[in-house]
Amino acid sequence: MSGETFAPRKIKSPIFAECFDSYANCFLHEKRESGIPAVFSSTDCAWIHFAALDFSPGVTRFSAVVQGAPGSRIEIRLDAPDGELVGTLEIPNTADLYDYELPAASPRRRQLWSYAETSIQKVKGVHDLYLVMYGKTGIWKFDLV
Repeated sequence: MSGETFAPRKIKSPIFAECFDSYANCFLHEKRESGIPAVFSSTDCAWIHFAALDFSPGVTRFSAVVQGAPGSRIEIRLDAPDGELVGTLEIPNTADLYDYELPAASPRRRQLWSYAETSIQKVKGVHDLYLVMYGKTGIWKFDLV
């Protein structure tokens, strides 16, 4: 299939996760108290893709509003879901802060969010960005600086 080629896009912060260009094994769901939905993983190695981002003059930090269970993380990769790994964001455990249980196989998520950030390898030029999620992970928005 042929289509138009993406022109490089300047990074404007924040970037809402729902603005992805393609995805695998994810779903959109409401983020309470916001009109902008969040993206949630449905299996390990779920990803969202942002095409042709212009990282000039260079980016060294990644921060996000996220939620997750113990062991959840987001790998920040360039140009493919298994492309160059430039950083990993460990997700704070927001799952154990409620007093009700959800079955392990439940797609439902608790609606508590946290801010997390990490340093990444310096990224310059135009690249596709892939956020690859592991564990029960949700992401609402992120910043690259």
